[in-house]
Amino acid sequence: MGARTAFAGVGLALGVLVALPAAAAPPEDPGFLRNRVQQRLHRGELDAAQEDLEAILRAEPTDGFTHHLLAQLLTYGRNLGPEQEAIYRALADESPGVNTALHAVAELELHRQDKFLGPDSEWLVAAIARLEAIADPPDAAFEAHLARRSLLGLVKQGTEAREAGLAAHAVRPDDLQGRISALSRDRRAGNTAAVLAGCRRLVAEDPWAVEACSMLWAVSVAPGPEATAELEAARAAAIAEVEELQTQVVDDAVTAHEVVKFWQRIGESTRASSLIAALKGRHDGFVPPRRGSWWKRSRMVAQPYRALNVATSKALQLGTADERLEALLPLLGQVPEDGSDDFGVQRYLRALSTTAAEVSGGTRHRRAALERLVRGDPSDAASSFDLARLTAKEPGGADEALRRVRASAAALLATPYDPGAAPLRKTFGDHVESVRSGLQERAALESNLLGRLGGDAVIDAEASFPRGPEAAAWFQRAREANGSNEAIDFLLEGLAGLTEAEAEALSKKDLRPLLPIVRDAFPQIDALRGDARAALLAAGSARRAERRLAADGSGVVGRTVHPFVGQPAPRLHFTDLNDQRVDLADLRGEVVIVDFWATWCGPCRQEMPELVALKAELADLPVRFLMLSIDEEPGVVAPFVDEAGYPLQFGWIGVRGMRQIWQVRGIPSLFVVGPDGVVQNHHQGFRPGLKDRLGAEIRDLLRDR
Repeated sequence: MGARTAFAGVGLALGVLVALPAAAAPPEDPGFLRNRVQQRLHRGELDAAQEDLEAILRAEPTDGFTHHLLAQLLTYGRNLGPEQEAIYRALADESPGVNTALHAVAELELHRQDKFLGPDSEWLVAAIARLEAIADPPDAAFEAHLARRSLLGLVKQGTEAREAGLAAHAVRPDDLQGRISALSRDRRAGNTAAVLAGCRRLVAEDPWAVEACSMLWAVSVAPGPEATAELEAARAAAIAEVEELQTQVVDDAVTAHEVVKFWQRIGESTRASSLIAALKGRHDGFVPPRRGSWWKRSRMVAQPYRALNVATSKALQLGTADERLEALLPLLGQVPEDGSDDFGVQRYLRALSTTAAEVSGGTRHRRAALERLVRGDPSDAASSFDLARLTAKEPGGADEALRRVRASAAALLATPYDPGAAPLRKTFGDHVESVRSGLQERAALESNLLGRLGGDAVIDAEASFPRGPEAAAWFQRAREANGSNEAIDFLLEGLAGLTEAEAEALSKKDLRPLLPIVRDAFPQIDALRGDARAALLAAGSARRAERRLAADGSGVVGRTVHPFVGQPAPRLHFTDLNDQRVDLADLRGEVVIVDFWATWCGPCRQEMPELVALKAELADLPVRFLMLSIDEEPGVVAPFVDEAGYPLQFGWIGVRGMRQIWQVRGIPSLFVVGPDGVVQNHHQGFRPGLKDRLGAEIRDLLRDR
């Protein structure tokens, strides 16, 4: 069977349902299973989702969308991002082509947390270049086109993404995702008959993708009664097809889920609600489809805490830590004594904790915030570790500190899914390890931990992890572990304690008892007929690299500093409101402030007076302020500037083009470009006091002038 649904989920919203097989869609059909995996991921049924993925890979080992879902599960559900990416890299080195495409898919998942991800991101440019170099065999070219489509779609390059999808369609005309790309092309061309024909084929062959029939409601046709009548007739025919399908699949929650999404997409909310009600009555635990990524579900703020979340945002905009703390403290009464796992509550408590840490005498407020954080989420090991550090410094607090970190580690190990666990693992490796370790090792490990908590001893971070022969103890625990999650984690911990040379010296005989653990955790190895030993060593090397990041404190998942800082500024040219052409390349020798803003942006309006005042202060220095509006329409900019009378250089660039090149993810987004053309700093958002901070940066850059 061909890989008909590769990357089918890229353009389709995901949902949550209980999946029951139907006669029209046998459970072993890979397309049906892929759809069910998405729904199981949304429900948090990770083991069942992985079983489905393994079944698909046995039938279609190079299917891109299956690897896309597997990368999601491993990165966000199993917290094995770096390790699984290293395995794809090892497989790509061993067998170029298809595996290179799948490596790019794995990279996509790893970089989704990059705050400043854009089309010029270094890793993405390199991944696209690798994919474009793949021309054969046909399977490899097909997967490469779909991987390019997925990556380009991620950074909002819609036209280029569609072209990549159509290129895949040319390689495999009957593949589902290629046909959906062709549907999109026909929709844009106004070819109503072709879109209807494609919809009918979906209903007949791939009903779990019927949501794509909603493209008929986005067809742009030439004005005129004949074209309008043809479109209305096609829409009526599509509705009739979907109504008939609905009567056949009401016992199949997987496909019925797609019918619900079809009704929602075309604005038929009554039909959607009626079907949802029927499905709830028929399928215990049915949940209507949700938009958004499954691993971000817990990031939603519940209604009772939305006001708290807004108030937190406002408090964080204040200038000094004392002002922020004064605004945050009265909000503590809105938080339950036992805390909450709601994202808005946890965001507030973390803001209170970090702010209190900046204020003299704020320890008791910090402790109150940390205690509620840990009560609300016992697996929040970073907060537990901070709380233990405070406890350890109190008289006789050592035992209580150890109790806290042991409890936190145990809770973390028992938590099947934590979207924040990947970066947190870099923070709390020591006390997780102390819980896992045998009695003989625990005393030494906890002695090291106490030294770290109390801050009285300098601990070698590498020394607290098993090395050399001690790795055998970890391997033994891996073989005795309950479940593949725990087993693979123990195994990787053991490998992380080895040096590169020690790892390479492990023979196949040494590793043979461990290879089943690896295959259970990383099914793509067997699916792609890869060398399990090479894959295992690659995963261990990735975990070892993560250890080094933890030791020097530099391990960060997702950028917090704009990637352009320290790099030559990207190209920038525009026409200002006075019809003067501006090119950043012509402004060498000056400090250039490049600020992306919009007339509707409140923080941008707050920022403007400070920039005007700063310009007046620096009137004798070579400083240029380039204010680039990203408003959708250019006509709103000039009236706004004229009314305010701001003496800065304004231009309109819109929502695409330069905004994407400069990787602007939120506004105001202000870049400081030095006289040498290098981006020296970046300010995201607005806080009072910007004028003084920015002025100091500019004067420092012009110190010799």
